[in-house]
Amino acid sequence: YNGATLTVIRQTGPFPEDVFGFISPVVVNGVNLEIGGVSKAVFDTSLPSVPGALMIRFANNPQANDVNTILRSINYANSSDNPPSSVQIDYQFDDGNDGIVQGSGTALPTVESVTVTIIPQNDPPTISHIPDKTINENTGTGLISFTVGDAETSAASLTVSASSLNPTLVPEANIVRAGSGADRTLSITPATNASGTTTILVIVSDGSASKDTNFVVTVNAVDDAPTATNLTQIMTYSEGGS
Repeated sequence: YNGATLTVIRQTGPFPEDVFGFISPVVVNGVNLEIGGVSKAVFDTSLPSVPGALMIRFANNPQANDVNTILRSINYANSSDNPPSSVQIDYQFDDGNDGIVQGSGTALPTVESVTVTIIPQNDPPTISHIPDKTINENTGTGLISFTVGDAETSAASLTVSASSLNPTLVPEANIVRAGSGADRTLSITPATNASGTTTILVIVSDGSASKDTNFVVTVNAVDDAPTATNLTQIMTYSEGGS
């Protein structure tokens, strides 16, 4: 099988999300595919590298059992977050006949196919980073913008919740969520005359999986003006008195 080639590719053409590899006993060592420490095939560098396609060339006098071992050791993975339910993978094997070793004639190709069923997995949603906020006492943060997303669920169907780890400083009722689709906002108002720090935990959920992020809100104390009460005193004077 010296010079024989194998091309593994999706029937409809190469897709970068198709990832091919090898399992034991085949070991990938650089461009070599080794069995028992001996190279029996190499990645075919004579052809342009195509993402989503596997191309190898057999070398070093591989026997039929070597070829079969390599064929059986090929594994497939799909890197897409939203892959199809199945893909048809074609194996094109060319015996590489040069008209001498294998007999007269030219190289003969053959194509076989296998259908791979892909079981979907629910990926957790995503949420963008929210930077820490610093405000003065008795003021609010204003609108804090962030984005959410999900590979399988529309952004409009995602739910967002937020909570304060220091509810004395920022009560739950003082966290207002707004926005729609991918674009969401929070606005936070600390309790009156309160200062300190709290961590705000923000969670986005698709109903099955969730993702969270957090940020710190620091409320600086402000020196309030003093107040005075009971400044008006009613005084009564009697005639002849003082």
